[in-house]
Amino acid sequence: MSGGGRGSAWGPANERRAQRRRVEPGDGGGAAKMESVALVAPVTALEFAGDVLLAGTGPEVAAFRLSGAGPAVAAGRRIVLRETSVQGLRAEPGPAGGAAVRVVAFGGRWLAVLAVRRGGGARLAACGGGAARELGARVWEARWAAGGRLALALGGGAVALYEWRGGGRWLRRASCGGAGALRCAVLAGTGWERLALAAGTAAGAVVVWRAAAAETPRRRLLGHRGAVLALCYAAPRGLLASASEDRSVRLWAVGALGGGPGERDGSCLLVCYGHGARVAAVALRGPCPVSAGEDSACLEWDGGGGVRRARRGHRGALRALALRPAGGCLATGGDDGGVRLWRPRRAVSDGAPVAVALRAPGRPRAVLLVGPRRVLALDEEGGLAECEVPAGRWVPVLPPAAVGPRGLLAAAPLPGGAEAFCALAGGDGRLLVVVLGHAGTTTKLRLFEGAVHGLSWATRPGLPSDTAALLASGPNGEMLWLDVTHRPGQAPCVWLMGRYLLPPCKQRWHTCAAFLPQGGLLVCGDRRGSLLLFPCSSSPELAAGSTGIADGSASPANEDSGSELELSYLLQKEGLPIETPLSVLFGLHGKTGVTSVTCHGGYIYSTGRDGCYRQLRLQDQKLEVLQKHRPCKGLQWLEELRFTPGGRAQIECYRLLCAADLASESAVACQVTHVASHRLDEHWERKKNRHKLVKVDPETRYMSLSVIPGTSSEHLPTPWEFLAAACSDGSVRVFGLLEAARKLVLVAESFHHQRCVLKVEAFLHTWAGGERRHLLCSAATDGSVTFWDITNPIKDAVDALHQGEGEMQPLALGTPLLTVMAHSCGVNSLHIHQTPEGPYLVASGSDDGSIHVCLLEVALGEGTAGTCLCVLERVARPCAHAAHVTGIRVLQPDLLLSASVDQRLTLWRRGPGGLDMLSTTFFHVPDLAELDCWEVTEAGGELSYCCVLCGQGLEVLRGTCPPEPPPLEAPQ
Repeated sequence: MSGGGRGSAWGPANERRAQRRRVEPGDGGGAAKMESVALVAPVTALEFAGDVLLAGTGPEVAAFRLSGAGPAVAAGRRIVLRETSVQGLRAEPGPAGGAAVRVVAFGGRWLAVLAVRRGGGARLAACGGGAARELGARVWEARWAAGGRLALALGGGAVALYEWRGGGRWLRRASCGGAGALRCAVLAGTGWERLALAAGTAAGAVVVWRAAAAETPRRRLLGHRGAVLALCYAAPRGLLASASEDRSVRLWAVGALGGGPGERDGSCLLVCYGHGARVAAVALRGPCPVSAGEDSACLEWDGGGGVRRARRGHRGALRALALRPAGGCLATGGDDGGVRLWRPRRAVSDGAPVAVALRAPGRPRAVLLVGPRRVLALDEEGGLAECEVPAGRWVPVLPPAAVGPRGLLAAAPLPGGAEAFCALAGGDGRLLVVVLGHAGTTTKLRLFEGAVHGLSWATRPGLPSDTAALLASGPNGEMLWLDVTHRPGQAPCVWLMGRYLLPPCKQRWHTCAAFLPQGGLLVCGDRRGSLLLFPCSSSPELAAGSTGIADGSASPANEDSGSELELSYLLQKEGLPIETPLSVLFGLHGKTGVTSVTCHGGYIYSTGRDGCYRQLRLQDQKLEVLQKHRPCKGLQWLEELRFTPGGRAQIECYRLLCAADLASESAVACQVTHVASHRLDEHWERKKNRHKLVKVDPETRYMSLSVIPGTSSEHLPTPWEFLAAACSDGSVRVFGLLEAARKLVLVAESFHHQRCVLKVEAFLHTWAGGERRHLLCSAATDGSVTFWDITNPIKDAVDALHQGEGEMQPLALGTPLLTVMAHSCGVNSLHIHQTPEGPYLVASGSDDGSIHVCLLEVALGEGTAGTCLCVLERVARPCAHAAHVTGIRVLQPDLLLSASVDQRLTLWRRGPGGLDMLSTTFFHVPDLAELDCWEVTEAGGELSYCCVLCGQGLEVLRGTCPPEPPPLEAPQ
């Protein structure tokens, strides 16, 4: 389930002015209609209404029908509020099974009541006139009171009784003394005399009032060290739960909030710490709290303040939480726009295994689960023990002397599950192979002169069911491949199949391996985070069997014969050729190592301790990364390529392939292939910056990216693509991408700005004779907008990359052509649009809410001056928005759109006297980060435009261009 849908919003421009034939000076000439056609917004409210789950996403309420253990089914949605998001949903209590349930939705200063009709599927209908009501104060909480009225907690610390039916009127209202700045509230009681308000404040206190005597608080609950963000009250138990930005949840014994015999002193019963970020929502399941935090976790707490169960799965902060009284279902929603429904675990039948604390003998060095009911533990001294989980009894399998200290353990179950191979290796280079259930028959071999560092089993296609492949890593990066065969009543038979050499690195051993189904190839991951591809076709005449080499029978061999057999095995190993990798992806998962590798559906999948998993394919006996999942921020597109700037000065490049797929819900199938990446700290390490002569700020960020047009293989002798980056360390950098070699190289940079660069925008100018110039615009935190001619640096970079085979020292960008002081503070949005006459419109928006537009002409300089820029016209609109302008786009030479974090999208007409506002539309995406637009031609030839806004969510709006204003009449 996810947020999304349709809605409409109108700008406040006067429609009568659009109908006038004569337009007054400064008038826009007509109102522009803007309509929201798609919305994905954070889920900010959840509520169960019988068998229907309601979710507030943006201004909408979406309904989902719950059907037993089956999936929830979308049952409708409706826009209920204006110019705000739904912050709360409260269903009216009543008998179950009714035909309809009334629900109040509130957010900001707005409130609306809707009916959830259950017959024939959940349907949402408006009540009380159908329109949202603006109450003049923020609504923090709503509760159904006697007679179907509403009790409200309002901003400023007020409590009120409201009659929503008819035109809406206030019945009672009182101001609560000593409220302070509120952050949340909860109401208790149904009548005015017993109505009580508990509010969380920014100072970390929970304050309780009675509506009938609101002048002074009845009590203050102190303990939180940050603002209280959520409250939940359970009247039958007299418990109040609070959640705070100090990452804690507290449980208070308050009794009856409205006073009476059940009133208690408000002592703190429980303090729960376990969230990694602010706690945004809290509920009570019986006497225990359930909380949802901005760390994407939903935690259920036990009676001692410990985490009973943690639920994770959302990508982003959690904002809403709801518990279903019947059935115990739990719903969570957050910034990812999705709703997750968590059902309780089924009751465990009698005799079924449950969680058991297994106290292993000694200090376990390694623990393995082999099958559903068998646990192996290798202790620090090298002893192996087995535990049958139902009985909870540990049985020794091998004594400590079998392996010795620093032992390794690996196991692989055999078909049927009753038996399993178990391999142990120690610091003396010896390997011991045993079949569990036949511990008396073991095979002992000495593989290396030094310690065994890596040990793992791998599934090999085509092997008999009683045979498995084992890989062992020793000193100097040597890795051995052995096939182990189970022989009932005898020791396992071990065949030496191959020898491999891992690439040099500090931690030179393998951690996991898999044989490819294509045959003849082995892929493994190492402790350095690399993926390696080896040939694995072995020659029967070179492979040696263990029969007669290591005595693995039940009767032990004497010490002298054992030494001779181990020496014989070491000599036999030297007879096999040592293989080197066919393909190496060095450090693919960082320095922390690869944790697993597997094959499925013709693809290879790997995971690592860097928190990423990657999909790869085999191409001409080379490993090729198709995609990797990792958090990134910001996007910049180049044809089918996508560049993503991230923290720690890192850029990732992907190729996106799209195709029609009518069978899918979106009718589009996408495949993402990872092309290349670049990290600034690794760049300086490769430059042998051993003495740290160049210090890289670990907090350096790429603020924005812009692909440089006209630098593809059609115009340059080599197939390099180029892009520019704005950096927080005060630099403007240019990178070159060679997709065939999977290289992203830093080619040029400049620290001209000497302060954080926020935006870059590249554009291509072509003169009538065909000469082309690559121009770049950069904007910084001081409000300056700087223009560069980067044609020569790009040409020089192409030559240097060709001569250096893809490696070069960064060049200097040179001196800027022009600097315009457009704003008094940081420039957060930038767009360049070429007019039909040739000059360029450069529009920018700033932190101070202002908009600046200049008309720029590009000309040839005299002699060797090169390119010259001339500002023909400048217009500005101070205080165009009430907050940072984070998106701006020029639609036509006389029309531009701007968007701000105040959630206002404004259409402007550019005229000789400045910028005139045509319309303003409220959009529902908080924390706007980017705005983009494109033109659409309707069936009748009418021109319209679509704009997409992204931030905490995404919204697409569609609007029509206003008519051209008629020329002003000449004065008589």
